Amino acid sequence: MSRISQRVDQVSTGDIESVTAGVGLSGGGSTGALSIALDVSELSSVTAVQTDYITIEDVTDNSTKKALVSDIVAVTDDDAGSLLAGQIFG
Repeated sequence: MSRISQRVDQVSTGDIESVTAGVGLSGGGSTGALSIALDVSELSSVTAVQTDYITIEDVTDNSTKKALVSDIVAVTDDDAGSLLAGQIFG
């Protein structure tokens, strides 16, 4: 046995006993494969301003990112875009 592997064997290791989901999260547990998910129903409501951040899912690389409310581009060619523009910036 090499000196490095002997030293690694001497380092104590610990086990995670549980994972608790905080406010705005769901999931967790104390055994098995655990997962945590965003639970927006637990979050408080706020009137967004252009300098606030929101969480988005970037479909180009399937990652979660943040964006400024002011970066949201309203599509005014359809009713949904007009409604979105009115709710955020109206």
